[in-house]
Amino acid sequence: MRAAGKDGLTAPVEAVESSIQKVDSFMAERYNYQRFKPHEVARTFPETAETLLMDTYLTNEETASARVFRVYRETPPHFHKGSDEYLYVLSGKGTFWMGDASNGGEFVPGDLLFFKRGTVHALPGILEGFIRQRP
Repeated sequence: MRAAGKDGLTAPVEAVESSIQKVDSFMAERYNYQRFKPHEVARTFPETAETLLMDTYLTNEETASARVFRVYRETPPHFHKGSDEYLYVLSGKGTFWMGDASNGGEFVPGDLLFFKRGTVHALPGILEGFIRQRP
């Protein structure tokens, strides 16, 4: 994953990841199956934070993971080398683009955003409340 720098080029993802605070995983033990309540997980996040986002992994496997996260500020353009991404919006309203800024639009609770690995994407605006997303 890389983030866009001031010159418009992508910068190492460490710049974005340093703004993410991890919360404990909900799967302390490994199972072949599990049920989760994302809204309950999301309620554990504080109302405000100094970080870009906070997240909790529900699963974290080599081939796939699922997490609940809360976005506290706009997310710069970046991409993920290792995985496709599905974002299901639990709450909040904002703008999001995939590919480039001309492909932007608003999202609301209940929307599902999908993009393939390597696709540059960003969340340039938080329009209403806070945002909780679940890939």
